[in-house]
Amino acid sequence: MEDFRRYQASMREDLPDYFGYDAEYGSPREIAGCLEHIHLCIPPRKFPKYKKQFDRKCRKGDPENDVALVYTRGLLEPNRFCILGILVPDAHKQSNNNQLMLYLGRLARQFKYDN
Repeated sequence: MEDFRRYQASMREDLPDYFGYDAEYGSPREIAGCLEHIHLCIPPRKFPKYKKQFDRKCRKGDPENDVALVYTRGLLEPNRFCILGILVPDAHKQSNNNQLMLYLGRLARQFKYDN
């Protein structure tokens, strides 16, 4: 939690070695603009320091090492965050589960518009 807080407070400059690619989920269409995710390496694994954040991605086809932290931020208070969960194992496969993503999207939308 502290690493996530520090990462966001630094405008994503203070990048822990186990944080990777950070982006919004764009599908299903109903969740666009609500859910974001960060690829994670579970310690003691870590992303190589020489890799830029954009290139720090968990690979599909390696379920135990395919991990994503799912979060949202407030609409009026964009520095207020809610961590909704960690998708593990096989985060890419889980993110293709429309029922799961719509559920997380509903939670995210409620937080987003309340904050």
